[in-house]
Amino acid sequence: MTDNNFDNFTVNLDRTAHNYAAKFAAGHTSIAKGKQVYLNTLAVCAVREYLSCVCQLDLDLTLSDGWQVELQSIMNVADLVIPNVGKLECLPVLSTTTEIEIPPVTIDERIGYVLIRVSADLTSAKLLGFIDRSESGIIDLNTVEIQPLAALLDTIYHTRIQKLQDFLENTFTNGWEPIANAIEVPNGAFSLRNTNYANYDSIRNFMASKTIDLRAKIANIPLLLMIGLGEEADGRIKVRIRLHAAGGVAVVPAHLQLMLQSENGGLLSEVQYPEPMHFIQLQPFKLLPGTQFKIRVAFDRSSFTESFVA
Repeated sequence: MTDNNFDNFTVNLDRTAHNYAAKFAAGHTSIAKGKQVYLNTLAVCAVREYLSCVCQLDLDLTLSDGWQVELQSIMNVADLVIPNVGKLECLPVLSTTTEIEIPPVTIDERIGYVLIRVSADLTSAKLLGFIDRSESGIIDLNTVEIQPLAALLDTIYHTRIQKLQDFLENTFTNGWEPIANAIEVPNGAFSLRNTNYANYDSIRNFMASKTIDLRAKIANIPLLLMIGLGEEADGRIKVRIRLHAAGGVAVVPAHLQLMLQSENGGLLSEVQYPEPMHFIQLQPFKLLPGTQFKIRVAFDRSSFTESFVA
């Protein structure tokens, strides 16, 4: 690493990275494919080094699709697998690049995209920033909102798979707390006692809560994500999800989205209202043990996603 500012991170591309890149490129007869694979490999190595330095993550490159020669030949892929989080796509950017075509397979299967500018002499790579989603399949570098690398770290933190069983066993980690903390802490930054319209009897039916601070253009929006669980006679788990205004804010804004997604990001259920509400809530749903799902909150280009397993 030559720059230790974690939002402006430059990686020295060492011999190991180039050995990987040269080995993979040599497996393709097409010069264009070989160059693509070489740059993709360097990009993946750069992001792995960043996450090793910042998060102390020791990531296994062999788990990546981009490390499989047979997949390289049919796909433009540069993924990095983060256990219990998902796949991160590493996109090399040249000085002349204005648009990046996103492979269709990555649109619903990636937690986001990191942009990496590889130096002309291939000796270093600078991480330019993070993009959490691409809806169109094309990233226009002239118009896309590139987030700082801190947003990538937030995404990794929030996307780690949370076990519902932990809540049932009164174990709370990754920013989750017992719902009683939200109700009873008198002057907490996200205390529901600062919210005039909280229905405490209803809130007590929930089990766990987590604070969310969406960074919208108009202002930061303090919210409380709440989960209620019940064990059914057939072994399934009944889940209730509510998003509540908090921190002295009486209502959640109009058009804020609360979504239930499948493990791969497919939309299963969604709720939003055209006017401000005191809270919004998904219809209760039941899951078999081991079923994975995601909860996504989105408003004004800002979003929060967390993964769960029943």
